[in-house]
Amino acid sequence: DVADLQGVPATGGSVVAVEAIPNLLSALVDKSMIVADTTRRPSRYSLLETMRTFGREQLRNAGSTAALSRRHAARATDQAQHAHGGINGPDEAAWSHRLEEQFDDLRIAHRWALAEGDTDRALQLVLGLREFAFRRMRYELFSWAEATLAMPGITAHPLAPLAFATAGYGRFVRGDLDRATALAEQSLTLEQHLR
Repeated sequence: DVADLQGVPATGGSVVAVEAIPNLLSALVDKSMIVADTTRRPSRYSLLETMRTFGREQLRNAGSTAALSRRHAARATDQAQHAHGGINGPDEAAWSHRLEEQFDDLRIAHRWALAEGDTDRALQLVLGLREFAFRRMRYELFSWAEATLAMPGITAHPLAPLAFATAGYGRFVRGDLDRATALAEQSLTLEQHLR
């Protein structure tokens, strides 16, 4: 979203005002530095790989990588939480389509949460997307769940029982019944322990 760029440092340490972003994007599209897909609503923009590499270097040199990664993960987590409610309502098709389009971003956010040891965010991403994964057979999410379960101190987290159940369901649909049963039992044990 264009609004997500408000307050992002531009070159030279200045800040981009939200109202300037549409003109900046148009100029970059005109110069073939960004590709615009206007067939989608809202329009989606993507960087050429050379521009993406250059941008990463500029962020790293400016010391902005960590802050931007944090903002990205926060936005992805927010999307996952809203999606969990949306996919269970009358807009299920629209939410499913949106999540399919944004799945790469959600994956990046989950990897960041794992790398940063952000257990809460990793769990929120997995649990916010579980119903989508069940319905759309995005079984990759179940490996996210298992990676999250390997984080230190996970069994003390109040969301851990649901994460164990999610991972257990993932094992079940892939035919690993022994592991599915073990994960389900662990989920029940934790649920009783955390009450």
